[in-house]
Amino acid sequence: MKLTIKLKDRLFLFKKIFILILFFFFSTIYSDDLRHVKNITSLLSTTSIQPVDDNNFLVSTLGGIYSYNILTSSITADVDDLEYVNINNISASDQSIWLCGNDGNIQILDYDFNLDHIIDYTPLDDIRKVVFYENYVFGIAANGNNDIIVQYSNDQTPYYLNQYSSFLIGDNIIVDVDIIHDVFINEYIMYVASDQGLLKTDLSTLNNSLLFPSLVWERLNMQETLYVFEDHNQQIDYVTHTDSNYCLVNNGLCSDLILDIIKVFSHNNNIYVLSSKTLHRLDLSGGEPEAILSVPINIISNFKDVEIINDEFYFALENHGILTLNSGTNLLPHTLFKNSFSTLDINDNILVGISKEGGFIVEDFIYNSNSYTIKNFYSSRENYATEGYKLKYANQTSISKN
Repeated sequence: MKLTIKLKDRLFLFKKIFILILFFFFSTIYSDDLRHVKNITSLLSTTSIQPVDDNNFLVSTLGGIYSYNILTSSITADVDDLEYVNINNISASDQSIWLCGNDGNIQILDYDFNLDHIIDYTPLDDIRKVVFYENYVFGIAANGNNDIIVQYSNDQTPYYLNQYSSFLIGDNIIVDVDIIHDVFINEYIMYVASDQGLLKTDLSTLNNSLLFPSLVWERLNMQETLYVFEDHNQQIDYVTHTDSNYCLVNNGLCSDLILDIIKVFSHNNNIYVLSSKTLHRLDLSGGEPEAILSVPINIISNFKDVEIINDEFYFALENHGILTLNSGTNLLPHTLFKNSFSTLDINDNILVGISKEGGFIVEDFIYNSNSYTIKNFYSSRENYATEGYKLKYANQTSISKN
């Protein structure tokens, strides 16, 4: 039987072969140049800080992560190996570091910051926080208009197990939550702070054949609960919210707070409350909260997180890196001032980006694989000058590549 090929099919086949030849041709010519092109994103939009040892901490941003060495005061960008760069939060166990993504993904790193695993569960909108318990990891995620608790395995190849937003209280009451503010595990007791109050359960009844939804919960209060933490007396405290005020429940007593709360934590026999603009130390005897540090007037930003390492407070700043309490140092990563630009162009090894707020120039972008310099510039229009872009972002920074 003679095989015939129509002219149309021949042209289609020729076109495919021609495109394939061009692909291999250009790949061969430019492969040496392309391998030097690195992931370059903005690392200024800080979202969280996670200590990894006594001398180093990891910082998550909307453009990836970077590490900071306290002894050498050096910043190292760790972006190129990531699959996703839009990071909400960092949580660390003894074995691994989990990056919570804004697109519902989890990236798992080892302690050399190598990417080991990705859990990409598409229906989830974002992961805000995860906590660890034996062979499991529990996280807060957004799923459409509701928040849920997501359960993952925590073994050699972590994977998604389950999700849950309905909680069995006692034998026959089901509580459905819309908003989950916090999740906290103390030994084997798990607490969930939600719009339907503070819930707790005993995780010691959880095993490989009994997944999360079968747990029985207890509701500790009916008020919307925002945060749960262990204080310096090893007691569980939490913050509730009503229409009129915030209340820190400590030893069963309520201390009224009128604060825009970002985080609540205990350190050296004190309880601190971080708001978007100020860190407060609480007077548990009933006095007014004491303001310890506010965002400096020369920085237009908000606090996003705080961690204490070697008795130094490190504050995550929106669009302005890290701020320290004792020295007042502002640690700015070497980066672009934003991620989104309306126009990008590369010519004669110079990369240029333009937006309505300003732009950047990176010279010797491809061929210099060790370092390069970013020159940021800003719009001179009056409205942008009034908003203070030059106070938000560094004008010129140098980058060190891995």
